[in-house]
Amino acid sequence: MRAHDDDLRYRARAIETQRDLVTPRSWHGSPDVRPRRAAESLAAPAARWNRTFFNNDNEGLRRFQCALRKKRPDNRVRATGQWDLYFNEVLRDPGAPMMPPPAAANMVCIDSAFWTANMSGAAATAEAWDTPAPKEADLYELTATLTEGELTHASASLPRRKAKVDIVVHHRGLDRVDGANVRVTLLKWIDPRKKNAAKWNDHTTWFSGNVNWTTAVNQVLNSGDGKTPTVPDAGWTFVFGKANESHRVTLTGQTLDAAHSAVASFDLDLSALKVNTLVLLVAIIRSADPVALAADTLQNLALNNANVAVRSLRIVA
Repeated sequence: MRAHDDDLRYRARAIETQRDLVTPRSWHGSPDVRPRRAAESLAAPAARWNRTFFNNDNEGLRRFQCALRKKRPDNRVRATGQWDLYFNEVLRDPGAPMMPPPAAANMVCIDSAFWTANMSGAAATAEAWDTPAPKEADLYELTATLTEGELTHASASLPRRKAKVDIVVHHRGLDRVDGANVRVTLLKWIDPRKKNAAKWNDHTTWFSGNVNWTTAVNQVLNSGDGKTPTVPDAGWTFVFGKANESHRVTLTGQTLDAAHSAVASFDLDLSALKVNTLVLLVAIIRSADPVALAADTLQNLALNNANVAVRSLRIVA
């Protein structure tokens, strides 16, 4: 996994400055740790949507496009979150209604009835892709744009609702790797302090000491069952699995090679968090060789170890 957009993991330590070789770059905006809104049913918009007016709710439109593609299988419907001229014309085939006067003649729209008819059943929670797991290209093309961000700020933001975190795993070797032999775990950190808690726009207030979960992660990724008796504290928890359960997933059903990555997806419920809460997400992977993480700072682990990647996240309304 990469530390940042320009990192190809050819060096022991990822480059810590931007392309001007002066400006510090973020180590907590990995392009391979990708949080997004979970697929969910959405209520119809209050007003009719058409190409010239849909409140610029790109994620709402993306959810409708996912539902429409599932409800009325049509490969021309793509969940880009954009209402371009192509999508405008594609809407005519499934019977999208016309805007009433005084709108221009033959202006297609999405009204409450058309929205509800398609945002129902299995279609309401359909993903934008037809495969069990998304491809890396799907995440770039069919989910909200993610950037590396700045060193001092959280690199991404999500609303207080259910989310998904997709972990993209790459392989640099010549031989193919069976995804069943690749293990992935994900941790999150939320500041347990009630006063002077970490601020999303001040990285100096974030977790800065040596992480306390390296022993637990080594056990999770190296053991036969993915379990560990060691419980991280100081705000750290595994995203997947309860106590006495496995905390890892595999990439079963996917094959990795130099040209094809694979993706593991985790559920993450953010609905109970307060606005402006900072969440640190840390993905750790293992393939053939056991991992042997030693106690270190999160920044050093992200920059020095290709098995570790970090994404900072701000919770918004």
